[in-house]
Amino acid sequence: MLSLLQFSVEILLIRITFILIFLSNGISQFIPTIQTQYQEYETLILSNYINNHKECKINTFSDNLDLEIKSDTLLLLQKNTFNGLELIELRCSEQYYKIPVKKRSSEDIRFNYFSNNQELSVFVMGNFNDWSRTSHPMKYSNGKYESIINFTTGKYEYKFVINGDEVLDKNNRDSIPNGLGGWNNTFEIKEEKINFPGKIIKSEVNDDTAQVILKFKFNKNQNNERLNINKTFVLLNNSVLNQKYLRFTGNYLYITLSKNFNGRLRIIGENNFGQSLLENHTIIKNGYPINPEKNLNNFHFTVIYSLMIDRFYNGSRKNDNPFKNEYLEDLGNYKGGDIAGIIRKLKEGYFSNLGVNMLWISPVLKGPSTPHVESVPPFRTYSGYHGYWPTSNTEIEPRFGGRDDLKKMVEIAHENKIKVIIDFVSNHVHEDHPYAIQYPSWFSEYELPNGDKNLRKWDGETRLTTWFEKFLPTFDYSSNPAAIEAVVSDAINFLKDYNIDGFRQDATKHVSHQFWKSLTKKIKKTFPEKDIFQIGETFGSDELILSYVNPAELNSQFNFNIYFNARSLFVDLNSSFISFNQVVEDVLNTYQPINLMGTITSSHDQVRFMAFADEQINFHENGVERSFNNLPTEVNNKSSYDKLFGFTAMNMSLPGIPVIYYGEEYGQIGANDPGNRLNMRFQFNWNDSERELNKKIKQLINLRKSNPAFALGDLEFLYNSRNVSVWKKSYFGDEVLILFNISDKSELIKLNLDDYKILKSQLGNSEILLKKSKINILLKPNETRIYKLIK
Repeated sequence: MLSLLQFSVEILLIRITFILIFLSNGISQFIPTIQTQYQEYETLILSNYINNHKECKINTFSDNLDLEIKSDTLLLLQKNTFNGLELIELRCSEQYYKIPVKKRSSEDIRFNYFSNNQELSVFVMGNFNDWSRTSHPMKYSNGKYESIINFTTGKYEYKFVINGDEVLDKNNRDSIPNGLGGWNNTFEIKEEKINFPGKIIKSEVNDDTAQVILKFKFNKNQNNERLNINKTFVLLNNSVLNQKYLRFTGNYLYITLSKNFNGRLRIIGENNFGQSLLENHTIIKNGYPINPEKNLNNFHFTVIYSLMIDRFYNGSRKNDNPFKNEYLEDLGNYKGGDIAGIIRKLKEGYFSNLGVNMLWISPVLKGPSTPHVESVPPFRTYSGYHGYWPTSNTEIEPRFGGRDDLKKMVEIAHENKIKVIIDFVSNHVHEDHPYAIQYPSWFSEYELPNGDKNLRKWDGETRLTTWFEKFLPTFDYSSNPAAIEAVVSDAINFLKDYNIDGFRQDATKHVSHQFWKSLTKKIKKTFPEKDIFQIGETFGSDELILSYVNPAELNSQFNFNIYFNARSLFVDLNSSFISFNQVVEDVLNTYQPINLMGTITSSHDQVRFMAFADEQINFHENGVERSFNNLPTEVNNKSSYDKLFGFTAMNMSLPGIPVIYYGEEYGQIGANDPGNRLNMRFQFNWNDSERELNKKIKQLINLRKSNPAFALGDLEFLYNSRNVSVWKKSYFGDEVLILFNISDKSELIKLNLDDYKILKSQLGNSEILLKKSKINILLKPNETRIYKLIK
């Protein structure tokens, strides 16, 4: 038994350790788990997490990993195929950091391209190498080009690059639409485990004067499964909590915390079969798990509303000034939306009634004075109505309003407890921008050394230098620190002048890490008492996306992995919840079980989900072309609204930050850019199905903001079939069920709900009394239900 004095001293030492960590890294900052695979180097940029990283030394020995620090980077190489969990330790001056490492099983995949021509240039590219056209060459031997690459579990897409041309693998019949009117080959590495491990679940909070005791339950998933207490670790950020403050009793774990603790509690472990468990994370503030009642301003309880100024609402006809140009596409011209329109809707309570608490506003800076012809076929003419072609670093686009309008809009939003983030363009400017005119050396070359145009070469060696259009010079930050200083200064002035709460960062992966680190460092120095939120946009692998999400760069990026798989789930008849739920598990492992990644159903860069749901556009079609040829404008099937509601409910039930793209709250249909940017319609122009959907979307948003189980709860899959899944979310006594049916037919499910007495609908007033633990529920076609579990 510990004496009270011993207990107090130990808690004090822990408290001092974490004060030091917080002074250097800030609240809730932690070094995430590193996932490794056989013979592949993994890296951790120490300077992203540790201020005194130059003093870091490896303070551990591993039989399974080669470890080395080079400059500010920790290198890890998995030496064998054994999977499992391991903790490594770094000593940085007088601070110690325990970093979990999950060693993943993997297998080699052999790519073959058959040809007798030995003079070909052959590469394989895919989502595993961020579609780099040159990083994975294939070598010729005996009538074929070959490459062997090691993969962990997951779904992969690929193509061959033959003498610069993209070619499908004729020997692989599995392919999926790429969203651009073409196809990619695909394959899947499946988990070899026959039975998946159980999960650690947040159960109860016991609060007394001096300390808080958190109770967790291990819910086994197999017979004879139990928690391996010798391979289960509890960390407070990156320090291991002494075993003295842990108590294992059967399937329960009790953790004692000081009330002065702020940070992330992490439970990492294995079962008795050696299987790694999904980590369990709890964010602690003042010794207590955060909840919306006390911590509503925490980003985890945020719901974002994304709008395009020109297409939202016309609040002042005085600044209407569309271009008159016979070649200009109607959908590509200014439509009259302005900041005054947003102000009016704020005053009318539109956003407050919907329930969102953050607005993401499209770029506001002045655009070009003439329309432009796009640089690739079919050479259509567009204006800069969207805001992504800035010609000034300070002046507001006159068609949107002026500086005073923007200040007023932010002020009124804040009065309504709504934060505002602005879309910031740091990758490029328009050719008429003063920077492009005065400092041409700040920008990359439009022509490559081989004579090719450096145009829309999104990935590989040109990722950081490619131009979006021939009239949009791209910054070359790697060679121009003065450019970084100028654009960072612009961003800081924007934050100061308009009191906004952060940025949506456009084209994140096309901008160097050096820029993002410079910007975030300056933000933290200039606004030490304010949490500035930054969410980025990157299309690429999870590794690339996550490389920008860390304390030194961005808070978040969009979770496109969930988006692309979920939209297929609700639309494609060949999709299955069995495989989709494995995607969810993989995402929780990769992005961490609690994260701030943005979840979407549509965006200004994607085909409106309703067009897919209503079967008016197929995944293999070119959504941009459909904007000009047979643009969908009306929804034909009521079931499409049910599918959108189910998709939205799913996003509201996952960790991260749900994003409502304007019009999704009533089921706006459309195509891709610019057909996904039609004028917003409001209540008086909605039909009955749109009104009903809007009512239910409001309920979802309010549930997300009021019940912590949706944002922070542990996820269990109680029932899985091809068409039906039942999710359970648990957060220290708050427990909810989300039931999905993606079939066009009714589905009967049988559940075993021990220890519960009532299922209370969260979308209506109905209740189900549980006289026995077993219950049958008949789900209607495409129905989604939500229940609160009451014991």
